[in-house]
Amino acid sequence: MNKEMKRAVVILNPVAGKARAKQILFDLLKGLSELGYEALVYITAARGDAISAAAHYGKNCALMVCLGGDGTLNEVISGLLTLERRPDLCYLPAGTTNDFAAAVGISKDVGAALRAIEKQQTRYIDIGKINDRFFTYVASFGIFTRASYSADQNVKNTIGHLAYILEGAKEISDLGKAYHVRAVFDSGVTEGDFIFGSLTNTTSIGGMFKLPGNRVSLDDGKFELMLIRAPQNLLDIQRILDMMTRGDFDMNQVVFVRTKQADITLDEPVPWCTDGEFAGNQKEVCIDNLHRAVHIFVSK
Repeated sequence: MNKEMKRAVVILNPVAGKARAKQILFDLLKGLSELGYEALVYITAARGDAISAAAHYGKNCALMVCLGGDGTLNEVISGLLTLERRPDLCYLPAGTTNDFAAAVGISKDVGAALRAIEKQQTRYIDIGKINDRFFTYVASFGIFTRASYSADQNVKNTIGHLAYILEGAKEISDLGKAYHVRAVFDSGVTEGDFIFGSLTNTTSIGGMFKLPGNRVSLDDGKFELMLIRAPQNLLDIQRILDMMTRGDFDMNQVVFVRTKQADITLDEPVPWCTDGEFAGNQKEVCIDNLHRAVHIFVSK
């Protein structure tokens, strides 16, 4: 090995998106070589593989490239956060929705990613911690949450983002399913019956909700906490649907605050989702913001 070559590790999810990761691998490796990197490729085979691979290989490389979807990125970052010294991180989104990439400003284009590495175009981002696991851009419960992790991977690969919409449509009947929630955050406490709750560091949640860009900062040490109240009538349901399409969170039907941390207690264990992956049934969660925890290349 040429001693001047730097070590890069590519963690690839072969089933992400429409198997796009495998299609662009050659161009990525060729470009990394031209930039002076000797690359090792690790192909994931099961959930959790990317966590252990990032923790293992991240100790001895200058650059780590995540080639997959938001769930793969979550695992890579989770592995890197176990390290005292972390390599530079490049994310090449190859998933179905790629919410995080859209929010941060990361292109799907291999050439753009390589130019960002060459020019050292980077930024810091906050990372979330929910109990004992990390999340990159969203932790949520309630209606539409299940759509993130229930849509069949083969269906997602075939019809893309529409798979999430179709899966989410199945949950419309759950608008009447409410959870009693007590949420403690930086500026106060709220308690009541809610059908959805999330803490986010993004401008888009699964393509279902759009948050106003002028109210979201990805490195300010705070999350956007959103809780949607249980509808009492058809007018409330219409307001919720209007909020989803217009992104208007300044209404009585929604609690929307910015906070560094939150303690959320529900009346029963409910399924939580982090970055599109099932995060277990939780009754009590403690969520904290890890300020500017990750240094990542941006390519737009």
